[in-house]
Amino acid sequence: MKNSSLSLISALYNSEGNADLYKEIYYPIIRYSTIELYRKSDPNSSHYYALSDLNKLICELFDIDIPTLVLGHAVQLMGRGHGLAFEYFSETTSFRILDINEEISNDDIVEKANDIDEQLKELEYKFKMFLETEQLDCDKSFFDFFKDNEKAIASYINYSHDMELINEDYVNLTRFIQWAIDNDKHTYKLIKKVLWGSIIAGFLQRKNDAIGVSVRSDVNYYIDTSLIFALLGYDTIDNVNYARELIREIHESGATPTIHVLTQEEVKKILTTIESQGAPDPTTTLGEAFYRDKKSMSDLLHIRNDLFNILTKQYNISYPQESRTVLCELKSKYQKYPEIEILQEKWKRKKTDDDFREIHDVALCSIVNNKNKYKTNIESYDCYFVTRNMDLIEMFGKRMIPSSIIHPGNVILNLWIHCAQSKNIQQMALTEIVTRCLAMNQTDTQRRLRIFEKYATNAGLTQKDFQGMYTELIRRSAKTIKSTNLIIENEQSDSVCIESQVAMIKSIAESAIESNNQRLNMQIELNEQIKLLSSQLEVLQETTQQKDKEFKALHSDFENQEKILNDNRISHEEECKRYNTLGPLYVSYGRLKQEKYNLEKEKERYVSYGLFWCSYIVQWLFCILVIFSIVYICFKYFTSKEVPGLTWAIVIPLVSLILNFSVNKFKLYIFKSPVVGKAEIRDLQYKNWDLINKKRVEDTEKELKKVVNEIIQLGGKVEGTN
Repeated sequence: MKNSSLSLISALYNSEGNADLYKEIYYPIIRYSTIELYRKSDPNSSHYYALSDLNKLICELFDIDIPTLVLGHAVQLMGRGHGLAFEYFSETTSFRILDINEEISNDDIVEKANDIDEQLKELEYKFKMFLETEQLDCDKSFFDFFKDNEKAIASYINYSHDMELINEDYVNLTRFIQWAIDNDKHTYKLIKKVLWGSIIAGFLQRKNDAIGVSVRSDVNYYIDTSLIFALLGYDTIDNVNYARELIREIHESGATPTIHVLTQEEVKKILTTIESQGAPDPTTTLGEAFYRDKKSMSDLLHIRNDLFNILTKQYNISYPQESRTVLCELKSKYQKYPEIEILQEKWKRKKTDDDFREIHDVALCSIVNNKNKYKTNIESYDCYFVTRNMDLIEMFGKRMIPSSIIHPGNVILNLWIHCAQSKNIQQMALTEIVTRCLAMNQTDTQRRLRIFEKYATNAGLTQKDFQGMYTELIRRSAKTIKSTNLIIENEQSDSVCIESQVAMIKSIAESAIESNNQRLNMQIELNEQIKLLSSQLEVLQETTQQKDKEFKALHSDFENQEKILNDNRISHEEECKRYNTLGPLYVSYGRLKQEKYNLEKEKERYVSYGLFWCSYIVQWLFCILVIFSIVYICFKYFTSKEVPGLTWAIVIPLVSLILNFSVNKFKLYIFKSPVVGKAEIRDLQYKNWDLINKKRVEDTEKELKKVVNEIIQLGGKVEGTN
């Protein structure tokens, strides 16, 4: 994989979700590539594409070859969503883009990828500076680290077992990661993100189609004996940390770590053997821990007698118990398996009456394989045997695919495939690699030292020599590692020249001592430089303190002056702000007062007395006419005794007078003072005007009141208020 491809994948996958593992994995890369395929095609085409076209583009962009079967199944399951719609044709291994949102773009992803690419260059530089500062050797780069991790993931997911890619050779790189955790969170976050990208890249190369397979999340992990002893503290410090971290990660993911009854028995048998010997072999990792931590035989006796409580209460490990009869049956069943003799020959162990170590290993491998016998995918497996023994992994891994026997380094990926509940998979993956590399480096160092011990007497090696060689080996000195590899190669040959081996070991010891002395001298020189700089610093600090006092005095004066100026400025600004606010308010107040005055004038103009005077005069005229008519009728009646033709002379005025009363609501103004009548007319018209203009008056009054209140709150004066 190219560096740019790794950056692009890291930018593409922002989450580590596992709600739908395969959709989370395949969808982003297919979506990105499909958009690019769509953009490059003729816009007027029907947008039919062969899977081979899509796969070719993915190879160009990401340097990843996704099998056609897996790719087709993924496209089919994707269907619609997130601005894309597919139609898959299985007969022709082709698909059609039914719909694509025109606003969809890969520009933001490309931008993120470019940014990650630049950060990776900076990462390599920081790592180089770290090695120079710490005087460490490492011929591996971070790109090698990510690339080898991708290969290891692809190897496991395709049922191979190339776990040794990430090994002790990366220990100084992992030391840089540890440094980044404490000193450079940004760099650590980048490493974690890109490592996750390499895991995704490895997973995408899965050759078997497991999309849509029902996933088992209730998984048991049977822990091998060596890991149990490491968990109990009887191993190198790095291996102890590694085992405990592994158990913690299994628990956090919702799976179950388990110790099989045969493993329980093997642990007790080993402890019993040590008791019979009086002390553990100091050349073993168990013996090293025993003497390192100043343990006693009573401590080992306590573990043997109370193994159940220790593992269940302290580490929450599932501890099924069986009778001695069951144990005997299991031993009798598996001791006849031919794999026992194969392992004995491979490990150069003599056949004895009690070959429990081999029986245990063969039995555990057979048990977990039988439990997963009729299952064809990792996802459907519900139990695994976790061991660091690569011989077992290779032997039984070839007999059943996928294998149920896995290395601890594959547990995190396995948990993820089984939809682990943990939300810290990225961190767990990186933590596992760091602890694994440290542990493998410790183990490798011990292995190389044991070869030196073989020739210690002939080479005249002292404790100082061993300490020097240990330091160089644990630091992965390139020169020391190379020389040691030659010794190991000679050991594996049929004819070993002892004199040559001794000479090389002496040379390694001398070189180690010289390197340690150089490092010590450099440290002494550095300390002297530090002392000189410290004395210079003291003088500088005294001068600085005096200058600080002078500066503080000047600064205090400056602050006081600045405070006065600021207070004046703030007061001025507040006053300006207040008047700037009051100005518009006074304008609004004047406008509203004028509006109120105009409304009052309008109300006064609304009143008209014309109707009053007209009605007043008409009423008097009608009254006079009625009186005249009555007098006239009476005169005719008394003189001629006839009034038929004159009846209209009184009827018409009476009717008119009645109508006039109705129009004026029966108000007879002729019997009132004109002043009183005008007042009634005015009040009547005022009420009518108020009814018509009620909202205008209320709005004006309300707004005017609001403005007055705001002016008063700001300290302004308003006529008629306090």
